[in-house]
Amino acid sequence: MAPLIKALREYQDLEVITVSTQQHESLLSDTLDSLNISTDLELSVPDRSTVQTLVASIGIELEQPISQCDFIVVQGDTISAYAGAFAGLLQKKPVIHLEAGLRTSDLHQPHPEEGLRRAITHLTSLHLAPTENARNNLELEGVPAIAIVVTGNTSIDAIKHQLERMGSKSPSSFARYEKYCVLTVHRRENWGEGLDDIAHAVFQLAQEFPEVEFICPLHPNPIVRKSFAELPVAKNFRIIDPLRHDDFVQLLAGSQLILTDSGGIQEEATVLGVPVVILREETERPEVVEIGMGFLTGTSQDKILSRSRDLLAQRLSGQFLISSVSPFGDGSAGVQAACAISHFAKENQRPL
Repeated sequence: MAPLIKALREYQDLEVITVSTQQHESLLSDTLDSLNISTDLELSVPDRSTVQTLVASIGIELEQPISQCDFIVVQGDTISAYAGAFAGLLQKKPVIHLEAGLRTSDLHQPHPEEGLRRAITHLTSLHLAPTENARNNLELEGVPAIAIVVTGNTSIDAIKHQLERMGSKSPSSFARYEKYCVLTVHRRENWGEGLDDIAHAVFQLAQEFPEVEFICPLHPNPIVRKSFAELPVAKNFRIIDPLRHDDFVQLLAGSQLILTDSGGIQEEATVLGVPVVILREETERPEVVEIGMGFLTGTSQDKILSRSRDLLAQRLSGQFLISSVSPFGDGSAGVQAACAISHFAKENQRPL
């Protein structure tokens, strides 16, 4: 959201209120600091025990702030985004969806995000789609073309900004490693056996490539951490705590290979020029596969090992061909999205 927040604040007669649902507060604080963004309102969400209670708790906390706004902007496919969109519906406030139109063919891949973003589409008045493929998905579902604007994805703006800042930063602590790969995992549908298989596959890679470090900034969720807790000790397989966004970008930029079940990192890899092994059965970002930067393996140990071996061999020998253009935008998505919102507000006779 940072590129859009900054672009919207250029409109002097528009007041922008940012609301945080305070999930993973420590990670959020570090990320906001690295982006020079602060939130105006932090919600107190008492019950986070299940997805259902979290949606209800966030919705209740949003009632008062949404009653005082003209529009609601939500991003992506999170529980917070769905709760915000639904709260907007209840108060008849137009919802604007940033990163609209991403789809897989399976309602539960990823889970629950695929279901949440499909639901948000039906609550949305203005759809800010990152790619033409996303626009096509929306139109096939009956969304009027006039309600869709293709903007690119603001994740590209954010990572380009961080890459520019990296020039003035001192080298990261990982610069001492000549060659390394990065692993990130967190998806709910991979919890349990899937994460166990991923952990063992990457540990096996570390055994086969002793000259390469394998670095895993591990999500704080105890269910995620459990799958890595009983792995044998290996000198070149390192579990670390999550990093600030700027430090994480530095880590990714210097890597030979990224293994991840994240969606956003797939996009970022196209800017960084690093191939990505996608630890999922499907991706809502098929563009990364189409340009030859992303490779789907699911959580199968055999598939992860086979694909990663090939890619690592190509990277270490300098034979991997890198796409020079990101299909997710040129870094101006925040400005384009802000312009679309401004136009939407004027068309709907709302004050700017």
